[in-house]
Amino acid sequence: MNEKLITDVELRQFLLGNVDDKERKLIERLFVTNSLSERMSTVEQELIEDYLEDSLNIADKEKFIRQYAVTPAQRRKLRITKAIKDWAMAEAKACATTISGWSRLRGRRRPKPIFVIPIAATAMITLIVGTGSLSTRMQHTVQIRSGSVKA
Repeated sequence: MNEKLITDVELRQFLLGNVDDKERKLIERLFVTNSLSERMSTVEQELIEDYLEDSLNIADKEKFIRQYAVTPAQRRKLRITKAIKDWAMAEAKACATTISGWSRLRGRRRPKPIFVIPIAATAMITLIVGTGSLSTRMQHTVQIRSGSVKA
């Protein structure tokens, strides 16, 4: 068996201690030569997350605890990972609540289509009348200053 034939499932079984000596030695040799280290880390992290999400079967859970919760340092690592995961989930929920709150606020402030056209038409008429009135006043002021209109 070479590196290309070692699957993530086999790496997971290795991490749980479910492989024979020949396969264990091969995986260890490949790990030491760094050809499996990145994949091993990924599979290990997925296994930890599966444990924290309580998605391992009973046998795998017991094996996981024997492999990953033996020393105080390992238990501490699991607690830290769980705390980070719980925090991330809480932040995601809070963010979703905030976003949905803003969405509701935008929905309330959005004008109804039935009012948009009359409001736009009124604004246009006001703009045209205002521009015309201002233009007329400016012409009248220019005529007064030039003396062409008698006061």
